[in-house]
Amino acid sequence: MNNEKLTNQNKEQEEIIDDSKLRLIIKNIIELENENVKTRELNDDAIKKKIEKIIEEEVKCC
Repeated sequence: MNNEKLTNQNKEQEEIIDDSKLRLIIKNIIELENENVKTRELNDDAIKKKIEKIIEEEVKCC
């Protein structure tokens, strides 16, 4: 019974971490896109590469 509770708590913590990571990724991507709309500095391929980098960094971290 105690092991089951711990397992459920661990799953809930993982979901919280994943959700917070997802929110951070989305926030960073939106900021990148908004900045690029203003400056038109990056083309589609460059934006794609930066988005991939944002995702990879967050997934590797923690």
